[in-house]
Amino acid sequence: MSSHAGPTRLADAYFHEVWQEPDPWDFEDSWYEARKRDLTLAALPDQRVAHAFEPGCAQGILTARLAARCDRVTAIDPVPEVAARARERVRADVDVEVRVGALPDDWPEDPVDLVVASEVLYYLSPAGMEVFVERLDAALDVGGAVVAVHWRGPTDYPQTGDEVHERLGAVDWLARTLHAEQDEFLLDTWVRT
Repeated sequence: MSSHAGPTRLADAYFHEVWQEPDPWDFEDSWYEARKRDLTLAALPDQRVAHAFEPGCAQGILTARLAARCDRVTAIDPVPEVAARARERVRADVDVEVRVGALPDDWPEDPVDLVVASEVLYYLSPAGMEVFVERLDAALDVGGAVVAVHWRGPTDYPQTGDEVHERLGAVDWLARTLHAEQDEFLLDTWVRT
């Protein structure tokens, strides 16, 4: 396991506080969120995926869309009540598992073919990002993909969206196959070589 010192991510208390609101980022109704989900799904390199991992699944809106493209989805969220809402949303999808968990440490036991990191990696510290890359190396099969999309505006998170994408872009065993850059967000797809 990693030897990186220091906190690896924002504390769970942050997420518990934010989720006192029923939909704090307006996932259900925001045009930004709907468009970003559509573009994220369009960025998947394959029509069908065997096993996808979605960290920070929130209430499962993207999870449900991934379930239509994947044989199996493992999703996590750090807030138990929010994970329960995601579980309820995808209850008809027998090959979707939603658990309580958080990056960088909580991953599926089995290898994955796709990691969808939608607005979650900037919650990791630089040390946490290094742990994420180590875990990704262990979990992602050759030919597997990482799709990352992150807000570019100002935040008080440990990293910016640009920093996260720059770090992923520096991983020598990932080849970027798609890049979309807008004022609001970055969207990249990398494939494991």
